[in-house]
Amino acid sequence: MRLYGKVDNNIDKNDRPFFMGGIFTRRFHDEFPTLSREVSFQNFIQDSPVDNTIRSEFADGSILTRARFTRMRRSNSFGYNLLTAADKVLLENLQTSIKIGAATFYWTNPSDDIEYELMLTSPMKFQVESRNFNYWNVRINATEA
Repeated sequence: MRLYGKVDNNIDKNDRPFFMGGIFTRRFHDEFPTLSREVSFQNFIQDSPVDNTIRSEFADGSILTRARFTRMRRSNSFGYNLLTAADKVLLENLQTSIKIGAATFYWTNPSDDIEYELMLTSPMKFQVESRNFNYWNVRINATEA
């Protein structure tokens, strides 16, 4: 069971129903791969709230606001530095299997050791390391599912 983006590990991750089109169905999940490097805290941005406000402006200048969703989702932006070619392939395979943002994956936040269910908000950005062309840096932008 997912509570505010956190995963209850007592329930099978691939057996969680969700409501879609009038029926309950199963959602595809994937695990974030184990990489040879830890997440880089240099560019780590955690728990930025996603603005879910609907704003309606009227002719007299007043603004009516309300929440679009009942739950506040959070976004994360993180990166890995000095990844090997094998690590890059693992991340590319994850991105392909979840079809960028169509499915979710589980990622453990290293700062609090809590596992979150995330989905990519944009494709991963790979950049070759400027000092050693055998290594890669990657930037990942994701939001809570």
